[in-house]
Amino acid sequence: VREFRFFELLTYAIGFWNSVNLRYETLNTPGIQLRITGILINM
Repeated sequence: VREFRFFELLTYAIGFWNSVNLRYETLNTPGIQLRITGILINM
């Protein structure tokens, strides 16, 4: 159960930050592009 919830949370977080990136991608001033290069999980 814990692993499934973790995967669900990770999928949600990736979708959320992708939506944020798409929202700000259309702005010209200032030009913003988010690049998430890693996810750190401390358990």
